[in-house]
Amino acid sequence: MSEGDLPYPNPKPVCIDAVPPDKSIIKKGSNFEKDHELTIKKQPLLMNLISPKIHAYLDYSIAAILIGIPWIFGFTMNGPEMWIPVIIGLITLTYSIFTRFKEEHFGIIPLRVHVISDVILGAFLASSPWIAGFTKTSAIPHLVMGVLICAIAVLTDVPQKSDEEKGKKLE
Repeated sequence: MSEGDLPYPNPKPVCIDAVPPDKSIIKKGSNFEKDHELTIKKQPLLMNLISPKIHAYLDYSIAAILIGIPWIFGFTMNGPEMWIPVIIGLITLTYSIFTRFKEEHFGIIPLRVHVISDVILGAFLASSPWIAGFTKTSAIPHLVMGVLICAIAVLTDVPQKSDEEKGKKLE
């Protein structure tokens, strides 16, 4: 099919905020190129419903629930169904203490790394009954808590770094 055979006219290319072809008319030192660059903002896949502050409170609550799950549900003591949530609760508590949830907060772990760790631990907790072989006795609490941890991580608003902050080191 040639260009003349199209049922509609051939559209002309459109330039948005394009630099004029003759750059000699732009004054040296002007901010023309900076002011007229085209920026595309990436939209998150899901709405960021949970603030970092709320995420911190939820982390401490979930860690306490995970540590208490074996006694709440009466799991077999010294079995994997007991130790997996206790260990994940202690890990969650530890890296939550050291997470930088906001800029002025003491922390050595960036929130982005924390959220990724939440997804990994949540997925492991949710799949642990099948990995460790205790699906018939106590799979539901592990599955529910693992999915909850993953959901909280995915719905947390992780601030994007600006170009200026990307190059800075912690002082």
